[in-house]
Amino acid sequence: KGPGSEGASDKNDFFWKEVFDLFNLVSPTANTTTTVRQHIIKPYYNAGFIWAHKLPGFFQQWKKDFQVLFNSNLRPYGYSSRENTDFRCLDQVALAVTAQRYKEHVEILPQTYNYPIPFRPIMRDRPGHPKFDELVHVHYHKWFQHPGFLDYVTTEEEKKTEQYLWLKEHLPLLPTIDGPFKC
Repeated sequence: KGPGSEGASDKNDFFWKEVFDLFNLVSPTANTTTTVRQHIIKPYYNAGFIWAHKLPGFFQQWKKDFQVLFNSNLRPYGYSSRENTDFRCLDQVALAVTAQRYKEHVEILPQTYNYPIPFRPIMRDRPGHPKFDELVHVHYHKWFQHPGFLDYVTTEEEKKTEQYLWLKEHLPLLPTIDGPFKC
């Protein structure tokens, strides 16, 4: 969910109202299910994997929307980057604005794309959830730099897959990190 809004009673909703007012757009209703915690929020997307097939100008519009948003000083409350900048998530907020402009073309990719692998331990037992060897594109944040991460998010059965064996051979990425896992 991050800075997303579940609607008028959500503490983040005023921020989203300001954002859509800035762009003279109608604020959408909450109709998008978040991947990890299954909250219903106003359309707000992770920007890790975007496919804009046959949408001329989409990426240029996204860049323009980001620049307007950045220059506006509107920021999601309580979201700073690791570097202590105040524009964490602004690319995704701008993407929500651009997606609203193109809303008749928006489709959510299957959950096998941009899969949030740090959360696999809490998601894998859901009905219909993809198997490890069905994942097409994974969103790993910094966790592929942690030497124990891959073993943490996979079961003994998943450790036998071609995908696991390939990743195991190529991980961890450098520089390595340590510390507790996300979930």
